[in-house]
Amino acid sequence: MFERALLSDPLCRPEDLGLPIPDLPHAVSMCLPTWADVIGYEERDPRVMGRLACGYPRFVLHPELGELCASAEAEFGRKDEKALVFPSLGAAWRAADFVKRRSSAKCRLESYGWEGLTVLLVENAGFESAWKVWQHGGEIVSSRQAECALTDEPLPEDLATEGAEARERIRTRLGILTGESPDDIFLFSSGMAAIAAVHRAVLAIRSGLPTVQVEFPYVDALKVQQHFGQSGAIDLSVAPQGGVEEIGALLAGGQDIAAVFSEAPSNPLLRTADLTGLRALLEQRGIPLIV
Repeated sequence: MFERALLSDPLCRPEDLGLPIPDLPHAVSMCLPTWADVIGYEERDPRVMGRLACGYPRFVLHPELGELCASAEAEFGRKDEKALVFPSLGAAWRAADFVKRRSSAKCRLESYGWEGLTVLLVENAGFESAWKVWQHGGEIVSSRQAECALTDEPLPEDLATEGAEARERIRTRLGILTGESPDDIFLFSSGMAAIAAVHRAVLAIRSGLPTVQVEFPYVDALKVQQHFGQSGAIDLSVAPQGGVEEIGALLAGGQDIAAVFSEAPSNPLLRTADLTGLRALLEQRGIPLIV
């Protein structure tokens, strides 16, 4: 770690490439001082990626998490297998199912033995598919979880109790704010995990149909629909009429859909679809509107 007064001496020089912001063990932002570095990050240029001390968790493995995956690979891995550690059996199973559907690579699961962590072991040929689940699905192990798992010490009982109580308080307060029963409110570890879960639920009810994205979304919200749905997604990221006329034309032409996804406001264009009009159009056909 380094001590630096960032307000008077910001991270902006070429030699600052990859340094964490702020300089803390679990930072998730890093310095990309030049446009060339930004492009290199997007293109996974080894010159840039090799300098990153940290990064956004779904795109860059934190050092603690890298160590956890390496430990799992050393303990359970066979020749030509790579390991990714997921926070639960369910998350790892979903990743394995996606790998099997997208590639001919074999994969298997092993219990890591700490707080439900589960190891996905996948042949090298299938790792890209496994990484897509990690990158877009949102069900990942945090750097703090990895740090604790590497010690192999159980969570203190009072900490687990406090966590369960906090979840119930949050659900109760959200219920008061929204007028919904706390039993109908579900909490997820990340926004992407929530989006992916809603997408799975919709396709379980309305299987075999594409979803529709109205207005430009945060990129991974669209990737979830494109990658994880068997029928993919219809992209209406540019919807001049707020989505109502565009989707109305689809339905009138005989195209049935599983659900409509949108964001309020859209990212990064800060536009909002005609949510009132969309609800009126979709509700009469039993099509969910997910915002």
